[in-house]
Amino acid sequence: MWMNGDRSEIEKRLRERGFDEFEVYCKLGRSRSFVVNQGNRLFAGREEKGWAVRAGNRRASLFVCGTGEEPMGEEWPEADGQPLRLPGPVDVPPWQEPGTLAEPLLAENEGWSMVETFVATLASELPAASLTRLKLEDGESEARIESSKGVAGEVRQRIATLHLEAALSGPRPSAAVFDLCRRAGRQVDPVALARRIADLLAVRRDGEAPPRDRGDLVLAPAVVVRLLAGLMPLLVGTDAASLARRLRDRSNRVAGRGVSIIDDGRLAEGLAAAPIDGEGVPTARLTLVHEGTFERPLLAWWQEPSTQGPRVGCSQRQSWRDVPRPGPSHLFIEPDAGCAVGDLIASVARGYYLIEAGGAATMDFANDRLQVPVDGLALEQGRAVRPVANAWLVGSISGLLHGIEACGRDLTFFAWGGLLGTPTIRVVGLELRDQPG
Repeated sequence: MWMNGDRSEIEKRLRERGFDEFEVYCKLGRSRSFVVNQGNRLFAGREEKGWAVRAGNRRASLFVCGTGEEPMGEEWPEADGQPLRLPGPVDVPPWQEPGTLAEPLLAENEGWSMVETFVATLASELPAASLTRLKLEDGESEARIESSKGVAGEVRQRIATLHLEAALSGPRPSAAVFDLCRRAGRQVDPVALARRIADLLAVRRDGEAPPRDRGDLVLAPAVVVRLLAGLMPLLVGTDAASLARRLRDRSNRVAGRGVSIIDDGRLAEGLAAAPIDGEGVPTARLTLVHEGTFERPLLAWWQEPSTQGPRVGCSQRQSWRDVPRPGPSHLFIEPDAGCAVGDLIASVARGYYLIEAGGAATMDFANDRLQVPVDGLALEQGRAVRPVANAWLVGSISGLLHGIEACGRDLTFFAWGGLLGTPTIRVVGLELRDQPG
């Protein structure tokens, strides 16, 4: 059964066109959004129903999508795509939905109350600071997939995302951009968030970059996730294994012994946790790097060699308008439950605690180089002695991976084309500069 109706007429039309493989995907989404833009405010509630059909044979394929309950099948485009392959049915392990999926979306007064609390707290922490842009979107969705191969499944999800921009006026103005994701909008803490933004604005106002310096480095999740995003070619796709071979040391490791990297589509309380992926293939926990040793890349079922083992779903479908693409669900550096962030900072005799990245990390795998703009604090004997701003963290990719000495317990996820997660880490072998290097 589709969300409404049945598939008999759709199936008949597709088979008349000579398509022996086809898949129908239907999705219902609801959201409430709160937008602040240069002082103007907008609240919107939205419900959207959409569908997509992939159909094909050994010669060609088509993809078509539209709004509404289900495909009408009145006009199908010409099949001019690559031959279509769809996965067959696989037993899906038992699945227990998170209880928080039933939590209602933010009411209008709740959302604006949170915004007011943030604005008031930011002003009290840093009077010259102001909120310039904010978008808080609280959403939920239900999706169903069925195919001619016998695949059938449903996925329910609930996620809230926040994007905000703030500015600090004065003789040395500064700005901050921040993104956050939670299961539900009311889980966002506006007071803690305002204090964090105020701290970052003050660091960028008062800090300077060292011309060139080394030392022990403690990197907060907001910095590490930029590096992890840049490392995706090493972890996802058919070229990952060859890249990993270039980075191995004499012990055949690509990273320090304390580094394990996981992708887990069923992560307990994970914001995107689901029993199946965007093609109906069961999800599971996969270890990509185990204690520094590269185990395997993240591959979709059709990319897997026949010797790799059971299929594991990792095809992501951001909306009904998109075809499934291989990608992470919850890809993260495994935290150390016994390692407090305060202990990592206290262990630094001389070095830096980098709290935010000013942009994306640039990774040059051919020349084994990386760079990312950062801000933070200089440390001496585990204490902050001065702010650091507009600096560049530079070094080698291999130096980063092999230089990770410890991982904290504060695993934090960010919504970047899938959920990427990381704890605070301590690393050696990189340096800070006042210019990209």
